[in-house]
Amino acid sequence: MSDEPRTHWVYRALDREGRVLYVGCTKQPRKRWSQHKTDRANWVPYVCRWRLSGPYVHETARRIETAEQARLQPYWGQIPGRYNRTHEGAGYPLAPTTTHTSVGRTLTATKGRLR
Repeated sequence: MSDEPRTHWVYRALDREGRVLYVGCTKQPRKRWSQHKTDRANWVPYVCRWRLSGPYVHETARRIETAEQARLQPYWGQIPGRYNRTHEGAGYPLAPTTTHTSVGRTLTATKGRLR
């Protein structure tokens, strides 16, 4: 067992239908959400909730993030041919999220804030 601190979280951004929009890894989920909003990520308006797992040691979190990206095939993210989609949601099958719900261990996006 590692003595390294468990400080990293893996998050999955989900739309209102439960589809995975993005998978990432961070030490500070609330701060990372703010960063995504300010860097004009095309997928942010579609997020209904973030599902978190962790905390993990950094190396474990990165392995989980990579495995989840491959397994879940998020609409936006580090999948070849899908990274940094342009045109503000062009081709995405849903309208941006206006209502927000929370299920399980999640941070819920409400009016652009996580709670």
